[in-house]
Amino acid sequence: MNALHRLTLALAAAATLATAAPAAAQEAAEEGYASMAVQNRRYAQRHEFDAHFGVLPLDAFTKGLTLSGSYTFHPTNLFAWEVLHGLKSFHLDTDLREELEQLSVAPTPFEVLDWMVTSNLVLKPIYWKGAFLNRSVLHGEVSLVVGGGYGRFSRSGRAVIDVGLALRLFASETFSVRLDVRHHMFLRDTPFSGGGLDHELWIALAFGLGA
Repeated sequence: MNALHRLTLALAAAATLATAAPAAAQEAAEEGYASMAVQNRRYAQRHEFDAHFGVLPLDAFTKGLTLSGSYTFHPTNLFAWEVLHGLKSFHLDTDLREELEQLSVAPTPFEVLDWMVTSNLVLKPIYWKGAFLNRSVLHGEVSLVVGGGYGRFSRSGRAVIDVGLALRLFASETFSVRLDVRHHMFLRDTPFSGGGLDHELWIALAFGLGA
């Protein structure tokens, strides 16, 4: 009897699931959840040109104000290739350096970045749409960046690996604004450097034109 009772319960449970599954699927379809994509992108660029205005804030003695430009190719909505990003850094001495110089104590002469060129892969996993004060609709995306290139310092040249995150806001079909935060790791390859990595953080605001 126990075995027959368990079999009866199993058949009843299976019948219940079989009845409930179509109803749940129909309800989800009616509510719009059956589609995998919430909404297609309104802005899908193919070619993108950006002008970046940024800062290198890590050096305690010399900050870098940067001006750079880039071209990015978007073969799909998920992946892109930042084919070339060229950056120029303008050095700005801090108050700490000036105070040490007034005390006749020179800071250790660390190298500072002069210019850099990189190429990066871009992953765009998040596309979002929001409302601003219930008056206008905003479109944007979040991107992950990884790549590398070459950087020229005041006394040497070094290979660089970079990873970063970008938040973009679309203003129209062709114009967008983006906030970039990237971590650059420069390889020490001189005989007296002892190897290892030098780190730079780059924070920039970019204005882009796309087509």
